[in-house]
Amino acid sequence: MSDDTQQTPTLADLPLTDAGNAERLILLHGERVRYVAAWRAWRTFDGRRWVAGPELVMRLTRETMRTTYAAAVAMLEEAKNLPDPEERKPVVDRATRLAKWATTSEATPNLKRAIEQAASFKEIEADPLLFQPRPWVVPFQNCVWDRGEIRKHRASDHFEVLLPVCYEPDADRADLDTLLDRLTGGDADLARTLQDVAGYALSGASSLRCLFWLYGPAGTGKSTFAELLRAALGEAAATLDKALARDDAKDEAIGRAIRGKRAVFLPEMGGKRVSAETAKGLTGSDPWVYRALYGNDSYSIPPTWAVLAVSNDPPTMAAHDEALRE
Repeated sequence: MSDDTQQTPTLADLPLTDAGNAERLILLHGERVRYVAAWRAWRTFDGRRWVAGPELVMRLTRETMRTTYAAAVAMLEEAKNLPDPEERKPVVDRATRLAKWATTSEATPNLKRAIEQAASFKEIEADPLLFQPRPWVVPFQNCVWDRGEIRKHRASDHFEVLLPVCYEPDADRADLDTLLDRLTGGDADLARTLQDVAGYALSGASSLRCLFWLYGPAGTGKSTFAELLRAALGEAAATLDKALARDDAKDEAIGRAIRGKRAVFLPEMGGKRVSAETAKGLTGSDPWVYRALYGNDSYSIPPTWAVLAVSNDPPTMAAHDEALRE
């Protein structure tokens, strides 16, 4: 018999084992759960984004056991309509065993074992690169801006982080225009440039080999612009620790800080030089090495971030590399 003609098993058909419970979880909620082996971590789709951690998987596994119990009760009700006692008895016995199994499976250790088993099933295995931001696809709280089109969130987007703001195309921008006018001293070209920088930072494109450095005396508004951008990005932005901006910083540590980000802010170095190698790597097109903190596997992540810096003084770095000067 070919796979195309095989029927999907029911909750009652699956074994009364931890592995069987894992299969029940996948049968009911397989479209909502993923296990990323490279991270040794779960992701669960909540309707808009893929949430990290085992909590939602535990909740869905518990719901699976209760649905299984309900299926057993339904079998018992159906058995009442069977006129032949010999035909009715095996159905009642089977339903009784299933109900008892579902009840005992709700114990926390049993739920955890089912989840551990589920992690080994290919059906829900996910490549970590699926969760990288896609260029020009921006997830807001209320919708997704997809290359100029507005649509609903989808599981296939694999967003881990939503911007903490709603997309409102008809919003009153008078306050923004006033702010830009104050920050730029009325320079319309500079105002448009700042808007381009903000849009690029939201885009996840990282196609320009640029480091946007905002510098000038205190009170010129550079920090106001940067904080406004950080607020719009939320968890989609990262500010590197000073230790990660020095020459001795490890690539893997930087990779953990920037994975999945749309904007990376270099720290204020207090007159010290920013590592030219770090700046070149962050603004270049080459992939960055990523290794989860407690994982064994490393892999390459493509750049998805714009790089920005804010300081009172002009940029200071040893720029002897021709690639950095491009």
